[in-house]
Amino acid sequence: MALRPLLRPGSVVLRRDPSHLQVGFSPAILVRDRPDLVAFLHLLDGVHDLPGLRRAVRRRSLDVGDVDALVLELLARGAAIDPAVAPDPAAPIAVSVLAVDPHAQELARAIGTVCGER
Repeated sequence: MALRPLLRPGSVVLRRDPSHLQVGFSPAILVRDRPDLVAFLHLLDGVHDLPGLRRAVRRRSLDVGDVDALVLELLARGAAIDPAVAPDPAAPIAVSVLAVDPHAQELARAIGTVCGER
């Protein structure tokens, strides 16, 4: 089955600083900005396969460099997913809270209870 990259569902793309974009909130994934990256991210709709993305980039004259390398970077960073191998949205999610706050363990227990883990 062909890879059809998808920007992480529900993610928004924000300018974090002059040289970085932030994809999503939790977790926030920082990506080094480059010319036309935002336009490219909009192409990650789960419909275009890699050859289709390359054609779309050429057609729109987007300056994003090596499309395959960029897609692999976005997949590795978690900003994009492969919907064909994406986890089941109904599957339980492990929750970890670092104990840097005196209420962290209490919060972790509450989240676990709400998520049905305990």
